[in-house]
Amino acid sequence: MRSILTSIILLLFSLAAQAQHSVSLNWVASATVGVSGYNTYRAPCNGTISGNTCSAEGTFAKIGSSTGLTYNDTTVTAGGLYVYYVTATCPAAGCSSSISGESIGSAHVAAVVPKDPPVPPSGVTITTVTKNTNGANITLSATWTGAIGSSNWSFMSNGQVITQGTQNNSSGTFAVVWTGKLKPGSTIIFQACQGTNCDSRTV
Repeated sequence: MRSILTSIILLLFSLAAQAQHSVSLNWVASATVGVSGYNTYRAPCNGTISGNTCSAEGTFAKIGSSTGLTYNDTTVTAGGLYVYYVTATCPAAGCSSSISGESIGSAHVAAVVPKDPPVPPSGVTITTVTKNTNGANITLSATWTGAIGSSNWSFMSNGQVITQGTQNNSSGTFAVVWTGKLKPGSTIIFQACQGTNCDSRTV
């Protein structure tokens, strides 16, 4: 087919959230009347990307079509380097008596997909639980590790909850201290949870 349609220009690309591994492409419509759709082409970038330009483009292949002015590429991988261009297409009967087929490619635009963060530690592990008595008062302290975020905790004595709460931490290391009065000889159980993952210790 002859490539005589007005070339379209890729104006904007954006990276979606890392967890989705996608690149969103947006462009301005072809100036040719009668265009029925757009084809998106992608190649790996085998070099480096500066701005929106790849220093060494791989082989391009068509990855999708759309009738609108956007395309979302959900087949990319974290840390990948890619280059894109878009073409305009006429319907089978042509855009007009003198224009048919597929246009030449738009300007090439390169994208870097962000790398994934490391997998957070799994499970909850209590590291220390201590009980110190000072006169009529008792001080309970505990430390534990888990995934970054929030963790629920509780101190229990003889089957009853003494105190409980939620700790938030950006490092995955948690600590809590409680001071109050308890009957002498009481058995203390500390429990920490994240979701259904729990650990407990008796002092």
